[in-house]
Amino acid sequence: MNRTPSGTYTPIVIDLSERNGFAVLNRIREEIRSDNLSSLMELVFVPLYGKETRLQRSQLAEEVIRLEKDLYIQGRLSVRLLAATFIMANKMIDKNRLNDLWEEIQMIDIIEFAKTKGLQEGIEQGLDQGRKEGLEKGIRDMLLDALIESFGVLPTHVSEKINAISQTDTLRSLFRVALKSENLEQFSGMLNQVTLH
Repeated sequence: MNRTPSGTYTPIVIDLSERNGFAVLNRIREEIRSDNLSSLMELVFVPLYGKETRLQRSQLAEEVIRLEKDLYIQGRLSVRLLAATFIMANKMIDKNRLNDLWEEIQMIDIIEFAKTKGLQEGIEQGLDQGRKEGLEKGIRDMLLDALIESFGVLPTHVSEKINAISQTDTLRSLFRVALKSENLEQFSGMLNQVTLH
């Protein structure tokens, strides 16, 4: 139990080093071939399993992302799960390789989730503006999730600046910057340049 000025915390530590990530990935592949999709959520954590070297862990994370990409294309996996795994792999895969994977994933239009959501909102509201706002919201939510996953709790001024941006191209560019940024200060520098214009 840990006590801090803001509260008392009882952290739970789960040792994933005893699990074999490659074996679990193969088991999940077999389950998928049998149309058993009950273990898909576990894919997010598979890159953390075992005591692999950095190179092996990077290879495992890339295999998981490729499997999820295929499942997403088939309509068998949520884009949110794919994005969560991608964020989890952020510290495991070389930044240049991670960027290449992201570009590859974008080619299948990972933002389709946001477009679909925007279209549904537009139909429900009967307004073209709903589609645009839904697309913006979907990209903005993914950007904020990526930043929180990579850097922890965001300062209020950062989230306020992001929430004030209404151009989808700018939000998508900032999402790419978030994936490449080494720290929050580096991202904030680019965010300040964008919001000054």
